[in-house]
Amino acid sequence: MNLDAMRVLLAVTEHGTVHGAAEAVGCSRATVRRRLQELEESLGVPLVDRGPRGVTVTEAGRLLADRSRLMVEDMSILVEEVRSTAAQSTRTLRVLMAEGVAQHYAARLIAEILQAMPELRLELRQSSEPLAHLMEATDVALVFDRESREGPWQKLPLVPTPERLVASAEYLAANPVESVTDLKDRQLLVWRSPEEPIDLLPLLPSGALPIKPHVVSADIHLLHHLALAGAGIAFVPDGGLQYENAPSDALVRVLPDAVGRDRWFSVIAAESLLDLPRIRELMTALQRFIASMRGATPAPLG
Repeated sequence: MNLDAMRVLLAVTEHGTVHGAAEAVGCSRATVRRRLQELEESLGVPLVDRGPRGVTVTEAGRLLADRSRLMVEDMSILVEEVRSTAAQSTRTLRVLMAEGVAQHYAARLIAEILQAMPELRLELRQSSEPLAHLMEATDVALVFDRESREGPWQKLPLVPTPERLVASAEYLAANPVESVTDLKDRQLLVWRSPEEPIDLLPLLPSGALPIKPHVVSADIHLLHHLALAGAGIAFVPDGGLQYENAPSDALVRVLPDAVGRDRWFSVIAAESLLDLPRIRELMTALQRFIASMRGATPAPLG
């Protein structure tokens, strides 16, 4: 049985909804449903009943969840111990990166890491749902995250990247936005985050605005460039970093006091690897890179 699928079943059992399980595990609701289906197919029995009001765990599902809870915890610990043992004898680092990080930043970041750690061998992967794949051949993940993860992981926030509306000055001149009600008649380009609905814009300090996005993508870089091209108003994580070949004021924040959500670009690393010199060197290199991009002094690691 797949360990991640078992973690999904445990989350559904604990939280009672697909949405709650998705938030707990750090993946989309579609991923939760897919992993439940895969687990049911592998066992040949239904584990949840699906209805118009959501899902209900069956007796077989509860039996499996109750009996496997300790096994999943033990397996998670075992996986990290095996990783730690292997990591001590190799200079390979398996990095999982969120899809949509600007390529010129990603290239400079990797160059910074290799300059600081010339003996390191990097294995890089990208995913639109990196938080859902932490258990899959990953030592370190670079993600846009909101909350701490469950499990044997530790998060180091690197830079605040609050989700905000941004658009080009030319687009706003032709399509002015003075209040949230104006957004319903504008072309909206929405980032598909791992755990949030795409048809609701979060309002500040609370509430949400129902919307019908014109473009939905997990690629933040693409959405920024669509906004730069005047295709509409993008709702994306915005770290205040300048985009390549674009002036610093090319994108304007739209209704920053009315629409938004806090988020950080963070490093998530397995706790069992944190004391390894190469992991601490990586953390330092990442902080140095982010600080250089923002003109700040990197904070020391604790």
